This record gives sequence, structure tokens and C-alpha cells, in this order.
Amino acid sequence: MSGLGSFWISPVGSGYGTGAVTAGNILAGNVTFKPVWTRKFPVDAGILYFHTAVYTGMEVTGELTLEYQISGTYGAAGSAGQVEKWRSQQPQLIRMGWPGAAISEGTTVTTKLFQIDLPITWDSFDTLGDIDGNDIRVGKFTSKYNAATNAGGRGTVTIVRQGTSEFSGA
Repeated sequence: MSGLGSFWISPVGSGYGTGAVTAGNILAGNVTFKPVWTRKFPVDAGILYFHTAVYTGMEVTGELTLEYQISGTYGAAGSAGQVEKWRSQQPQLIRMGWPGAAISEGTTVTTKLFQIDLPITWDSFDTLGDIDGNDIRVGKFTSKYNAATNAGGRGTVTIVRQGTSEFSGA
């Protein structure tokens, strides 16, 4: 499925989806969403263990395997590349999108879609590696709230499909 998608990496403030990554620059990747819960120990509950768990947010991390070539700001190498953006801790916006077939009932969105928009900052880049003799760099990132993003700061996951959702709980 990943080969059917598209990626965009843009500087914070420019908006999601404004910097299309050159086809072939991203070879692999993943994103992990981990809910964070905190235990609550009230002083008046008459128990020694925690009373309730409170949802406090989401840890969003990921990694991308990039071609180690100079390709403007979207390759790993070069003075404007992603490794330099990691060194300067420049926050960015990443969009990952996989469009699907047309939706005949659609009005606002007319095709099926799975899209992830995240404000990210690179945490690290592995040393130069290779895949079958091809130079690569694997970069790890974290997504955190960024007030300067145009989409409310935290990012979004959009799923558009046709028909009744099995997630509605009715």
C-alpha cells in the first residue's frame, strides 16, 4: 500500500501538503500512536492502589528511511536536506496520503482517503547505511504540539470511506 501513497514535508507555517517529496526519496517508514494514561491516587478513597486512570495524551513517533542523495529539501543529503534540518532542530509538517476510489455520494471529499498530517521534529539520524548497495539514512522523529502549524497544532488523521462506518457503535 505504501507505494500508492504520497508524502509532503514542509516547513512549519507553510501548511500541510505544500512540499511534495520527490518520488523514490522515501523507501520505508512507520508511525506509532501510543495512548498515554496516568494513574490517579486520591487521598480520600480508602484504598492503597490507584483509583482511576486518566487519559493524558498521545505519544506519536516514527521513522523514515530516506535515499541519501541531494534532492532539494526532501532528500537526506545536502545543505538543505533532512539531515541538516535535524541538526538545526527545524520543526516541519509531514503529510502522508493514500487516495482511493471515487465516492459517488461525496460532496466535500469525493474520493476515499487515508491521510496523516503531523508536525514533526527529527530526533536522530542513523549513520550511513545501505540497501543492496544504495546509500540510505534512517531518521527517527517525534510529533508534538506546535502552535505555529496551520492545522491547530497537533496534527490529524483523516479516514474517508463510503458507506456506514462499523466504528459508529450503534
